[in-house]
Amino acid sequence: QKCFALILTLLLWAGRSALAADVSVVVDAETGPPARHGLAQLVAALESRGDKPVVRKSLRQAPAGPIIVVGRSTGSEAIRQLQQSAALKLPEGSEALTVRNLQWNGKRVLLICGSDDTGLMYGELDVADQVRLGTPLESIAESSERPALAERSVTKMVMNRSEAERTLYSDEYWTEYLNMLARDRYNTFVFMFGYGSAGYFDPPYPFLFDVPGFADVRVVGMTHEEQQRNLRMVNRVAAMAHERGIRFTMGIWTHIFRAKQERPGLPFGLTDDNLMAYT
Repeated sequence: QKCFALILTLLLWAGRSALAADVSVVVDAETGPPARHGLAQLVAALESRGDKPVVRKSLRQAPAGPIIVVGRSTGSEAIRQLQQSAALKLPEGSEALTVRNLQWNGKRVLLICGSDDTGLMYGELDVADQVRLGTPLESIAESSERPALAERSVTKMVMNRSEAERTLYSDEYWTEYLNMLARDRYNTFVFMFGYGSAGYFDPPYPFLFDVPGFADVRVVGMTHEEQQRNLRMVNRVAAMAHERGIRFTMGIWTHIFRAKQERPGLPFGLTDDNLMAYT
């Protein structure tokens, strides 16, 4: 039985190796962070099934074999060549995309084109999902899409402290969460503080920095290093959102925690008298 299992494993490996192919991914123009994020996901999807993606700078560099052309409607020579040969209608308007299976000089080409970097990312992520499901490149579903809604937003509220801090400082969590939002085509993320949080990040300012002239306003027991960690976290989440074509808004639900006495981990020193000037 062990011998049979070993032989079966070797045959499966050999079959997978035989199916593996060099896939030329043609990117001949500079793209922005969202498009680069989508391209990284596409390359990872190809590699996960045993393909060998090779990024090339022109169609003419691509040998016989599967070819994927990735780019925006303007600025790409490869897309201009495909448009001339196939009378393509390229995507227009914000966040639009086109995915087409084409022939060029006898070569099979899969085109992923966006009107802008975010539209291009959406096309790349859609194709990456199909690749992960085992769809051959020549069978990738064609599409031509543009959003019906200009703003597609989700709000995440920081409420329970123990739950928030379990994820707040985790790059792994934010990578998975923001990847999901990008894949589901949300383009706005609101990070909301001060809603039902019993003083936690309510207001957020003293959790992030000291305000000159208001030395008495502080989070009880919080060190400068802890403040800096919180500030880095908020900036990090904002940057990761922007890398995925998602606008970031820091929301503030309530603006003052009226503490009558000092309590560790909560703001102290804000009053009705100094709140306006402090803010």
